[in-house]
Amino acid sequence: MSNKTPFMYVIPFGLALSPICFSTVSAQERCKVSEDATAAKSNYTQQHVLDVGDVPGHQIRVYELHRTYANDKPNCENLKRTELWSRGYSDYIDRNGRTWGYDVTLLENGDKIFSQFDGTSQTTVAPDGSKKSTFTGVTQYTGGTGKY
Repeated sequence: MSNKTPFMYVIPFGLALSPICFSTVSAQERCKVSEDATAAKSNYTQQHVLDVGDVPGHQIRVYELHRTYANDKPNCENLKRTELWSRGYSDYIDRNGRTWGYDVTLLENGDKIFSQFDGTSQTTVAPDGSKKSTFTGVTQYTGGTGKY
């Protein structure tokens, strides 16, 4: 009976500490990111498109996008992005639909942030025929180098 007594006290003590451990994790600062990307600083370095064949304009695509930032706003750690590489997939009908993939963001101090994204792209056509696409989605940071 005496061998079981210490074990019986360890479990309640561990359960009592668990809310403290979780509260520090949930109290971490969150940083919202919003970006207005212009075509002038973005370049598709590779893309491979296949027509699906079920309805007109339905295509699947794998792509690589390189984006540079000339005068970026600092992030939560006061670091600016210098470039970003996106490698992803899209499933579009007339440039509207789901896109998902992976990003590598390079910062001015040499650190990198690795992330994955998932969302949708919506394209509108102006009266002059020009097109504007808007991506709405979620990016999950998965790792990085340096402080990340």
